[in-house]
Amino acid sequence: MNQFRRAQGFILIEVVIAMAIFMGMVSYGLYLQNLAYRTEQGKRVGQQYAAINKAVGNYMVTHYTVLKGKHADCSKTTFKVGMSETFTPMNCGFQISSKVGTQPDVNIANAMQPTVAELIAAGYLPADKAGVVPGVPSLPMDSVVAEADPITGAASITKAVGRLFINIDRVCLATHTANPGTVSAPQKPDPKIGLCDPLTTTTSLTSLVFNTQPFQFSNASILGFVNRMDGVWTEIGADAAMSHTLNGGELKGANFQVTNPIRQDVRAVANVMGVTYVAVGLPGIVAVRNGYGANYANNHARVDGSNPPTADWSFANNSISGVGKMTALTVDADVLKLGDRTAGAACDATKENVSFGAGTILMCTASKWTPLGSKGTVNGLDYYEYVAKKSGSTRTVTFTCTRPPCIDGGLSFSSNDNYFLTWFQKDAWLPVLVRYGDSGSSDFGFEVNSAGNYYFMFDTNVATIVVRFYRINL
Repeated sequence: MNQFRRAQGFILIEVVIAMAIFMGMVSYGLYLQNLAYRTEQGKRVGQQYAAINKAVGNYMVTHYTVLKGKHADCSKTTFKVGMSETFTPMNCGFQISSKVGTQPDVNIANAMQPTVAELIAAGYLPADKAGVVPGVPSLPMDSVVAEADPITGAASITKAVGRLFINIDRVCLATHTANPGTVSAPQKPDPKIGLCDPLTTTTSLTSLVFNTQPFQFSNASILGFVNRMDGVWTEIGADAAMSHTLNGGELKGANFQVTNPIRQDVRAVANVMGVTYVAVGLPGIVAVRNGYGANYANNHARVDGSNPPTADWSFANNSISGVGKMTALTVDADVLKLGDRTAGAACDATKENVSFGAGTILMCTASKWTPLGSKGTVNGLDYYEYVAKKSGSTRTVTFTCTRPPCIDGGLSFSSNDNYFLTWFQKDAWLPVLVRYGDSGSSDFGFEVNSAGNYYFMFDTNVATIVVRFYRINL
């Protein structure tokens, strides 16, 4: 009996151990499932960031001319922990046509800070890509950041709505200083006009999409936070940036850093003179950049070639002027105007090889402008035309040529008036009889004398002869 009871005790212990192992496995499985869920949460938010960022890129490209003309203060943000910053109200808005069917025009309250709702209305952002609540990330956020009064611009302690905010700014690049493969050092807008100096700089645009309230973080859920942020970062891609989880600071990406637009005052120095505070970036802020310097495919092309266009450009039939040298694989033009050159003049084939002159195409051959044509072919635009008339003892010869200067004396009658002689060589010119009138019945036609010159036989009672000599390309 005691042995049976002892056996029952062992069975109970084994069951308890098995149940403990089973519960541990279930708990670990639920833990992994929870981490996977948080990663998926982060990915959905990352996709939301990416979709809004793409819409902002298209918006900047489409309305570049308007945006670059807005005052620099239109890009000011006022987000700060405790008491917000201030801004000066000014006319920063404009109206755009909606890209969605027959929808009415859309008023953008601030061209440099379009809202997610405005981009949806204008057709730049599909509503189903903007999030369950458009523009609001579905991750827990701490409500600690204040925003200035949107009407007066006055400082406020009113907490900002937790959302994804869009801010567009300008980058002033020194004209003609860009080096291939590098990002030019930006300059500040001219404070007098609030714009990039049009005489010394060219304007590029840059943008940032960021959360206005920090994403929640606690030591108790650190792995969940990390998994969420990993999902966000993965979906945003190379232009993602984030402030330090604990210490805050500026937004840092894989190989770049941008200013954190959400600030907080921290104690810097304490001495007999009092306590000094300095504004630093808030932790828990995630952003994605676009425009100048970004890796995103919709980024503006740079004039230095470090980020070339990814598709054909349309200039809407506008001209491009002042181009020193243009290099192209092919050229397809409805109208082509070549520079005028003089046949026989010197040329440099490394700089130009085709031109126009004296009514014909010229080629730069052996450092000399030469009429277009293969050797031995006839240039139909280059000829002399002679009209010879005889009436009794009266003889007249007139001529014209198509390529001045015309050389006179190319044709003369013989002493007995039964032929005329020319200076045109048979290897350089092709004779063509245009008109012939003769009262006699003798043979007529071109022959070549011992010197290689053409002469024309005709009856002594000839009335009129018209002949052309076409130049042969040598």
